[in-house]
Amino acid sequence: MASKERARRFELQIPLRYRANGDSQWRRGTMKNISSSGVLFQGEVWTEPSTPVEISFVLPKKILGEEAAEVVCRGTVMRSLRLANGVDRSLFASTISSYRFVRP
Repeated sequence: MASKERARRFELQIPLRYRANGDSQWRRGTMKNISSSGVLFQGEVWTEPSTPVEISFVLPKKILGEEAAEVVCRGTVMRSLRLANGVDRSLFASTISSYRFVRP
């Protein structure tokens, strides 16, 4: 039986925007970590698992080694967790099924 290796995760505390596919309003959030297969982020509005989402964030120059670039990803929320810290925030794990760089 072959074991599936997890993609390497990179801890990044950077702001992002997210929305359910078809929603016109972006919501604010903060990335916690990212890998080639997904992203873990904290967001301001609850999103159910299995919801297709669009996520947008800017990778700073220090990470890319060149100009900063906006990354726009599409994926699906796989896990959602309501945080019990008294703030209306939740934690989401989303796949990344596609992405594109948007350069200024």
